[in-house]
Amino acid sequence: MPRLSAGPFLFWRPQSTISSEIAKSIYNGDGETTQFATKFKFLRNGHVRVLLRDAGGSKIEWAEGTEYTLTGAGTDSGGTVTVSTSPTDFAPQRGENLIITRDIPNTQESALPLGGSFPSTTVQEMADLAAMRNQQIDVWLRRSNQLPGVRRARTQE
Repeated sequence: MPRLSAGPFLFWRPQSTISSEIAKSIYNGDGETTQFATKFKFLRNGHVRVLLRDAGGSKIEWAEGTEYTLTGAGTDSGGTVTVSTSPTDFAPQRGENLIITRDIPNTQESALPLGGSFPSTTVQEMADLAAMRNQQIDVWLRRSNQLPGVRRARTQE
């Protein structure tokens, strides 16, 4: 891990941050493409949801290990969803959309120790999860019915 020195103090650079508000990727099917970038950081494979929207608008949730595999957990630039093609070819067809979203559970996955050294890596991961969860909640709020006079801060989706 790179570190910076400033006199008698030693500062560690953060490993990563959540520098993008992107938490969803949508791809049009062509019947051939099988690799799709998530375009967002995720910490665990269970934090990613993959859906196939058919031409009629119905959505089917896919299962990792059946319709696709996922790589890149913890990578700042995101990962890759690889669609399974054998024994069944699940490649999205024309008129279908592959939707990849980040789906963070509303739980605290880490516990900090009492005393001892400061677990900076764990705290950084907790902060990343909190930022991702805030983005998820922001999307939900923007998609909800709102009372008149309530101002929306920004739009993105």
